[in-house]
Amino acid sequence: MPKRIVNDYLIAQIQEGYTSNFHWVVEEFEDKILRHLTKMVKDTEVAKDLKQDVFEKALANINLYKIGMSFKTWIYKIATNVAIDYLRNKVVRNSIEKDEIDNNDPSAILEKSENSITITEALSKLKPIYRDIIKYRYYEDMSYEDIAKILSIPIGTVKAYLYRAKKALITIIRNQL
Repeated sequence: MPKRIVNDYLIAQIQEGYTSNFHWVVEEFEDKILRHLTKMVKDTEVAKDLKQDVFEKALANINLYKIGMSFKTWIYKIATNVAIDYLRNKVVRNSIEKDEIDNNDPSAILEKSENSITITEALSKLKPIYRDIIKYRYYEDMSYEDIAKILSIPIGTVKAYLYRAKKALITIIRNQL
């Protein structure tokens, strides 16, 4: 029996609620995913932590996997996205730390806090759905798919609302200045 059919059969069982079979997925892919993550983040210890995130996300989203597609491709895509999110957040953290070191100037600190207050005030003036989408996307760094699931709306609607929310936010901030 080809391995893919076995994968699809077991994945179908997991999708039907037999999550105890998920250990098969972990056993089958954990070494491969760890190597993939290590290549991407260049740190084995971080990759081990991210590997756990990959399998948690895979199990949480197992019903999004379509039987007949390549499961390997699906789980590698999750791993790649987890690594990219980690690297993106690392760059943001490094940038913030650099800004904190570089900005000991009291006027720069005051300007940043004023900008923060302006953005917070502007967010409070948005429609609740726009505010939620901005919060999920930029403060909680969620994917469009995750936001769509949480809000029970199509991904295209999430993208459209995010675009409208950003335009509205810019307009509100311009009017405040």
